[in-house]
Amino acid sequence: MRRLQQHNRLNGFIFVVAEFTFIGALAAIFAALYGAEQQWIGFTATCGIAANSLVVIASAVQQMLRREADLGIWRVYTDSKVRDQVARENPNLSRDTLMITGAVLVPFLLVALALAEAARRPPPH
Repeated sequence: MRRLQQHNRLNGFIFVVAEFTFIGALAAIFAALYGAEQQWIGFTATCGIAANSLVVIASAVQQMLRREADLGIWRVYTDSKVRDQVARENPNLSRDTLMITGAVLVPFLLVALALAEAARRPPPH
């Protein structure tokens, strides 16, 4: 959670909520389409993405309610002093981002692979 909260602070809470609301809504639409077509691997993966989006949104909202300070992605990219400060204070930021991405996607990838394997096996007699 610490890494997620740091991600939220650096990107800005409003940006994070908007970004993950869009991603979650898009994933939910695709989940409905996959479900309607009974494509369970796609359904499972997109449900996972939507669920993850809800966790990120809830975390950002909690941080806003606690009145935590955030930087905002715009300042990180446009203000060299802020960018240098972020780099100094977060030397492992790229690694942490990859870890968050992996931690989110790997469980759903494993479920998708298991479902694919189960779908390829012949039904029991």
